[in-house]
Amino acid sequence: MAGGWFALGFGISIFVVRYALGVLSGVMPHLRAEPLWIVLSGSVGGVVTGLGLGWLANLLFRAWQRVEVGG
Repeated sequence: MAGGWFALGFGISIFVVRYALGVLSGVMPHLRAEPLWIVLSGSVGGVVTGLGLGWLANLLFRAWQRVEVGG
């Protein structure tokens, strides 16, 4: 798949944030019970999931438009 610098940087930044949350959760397990930590980690996961679903929907929509136009 073709990509650019933005997509690469964005993907790496998602990995780094998720990795840092995982490391902090492993090093400081008491954070798992903190409401702010639960909201933060859930929000990061939700944003990543939303971006992934949005990307997939855009990909499918563009493919559907090509089929409609190409007929």
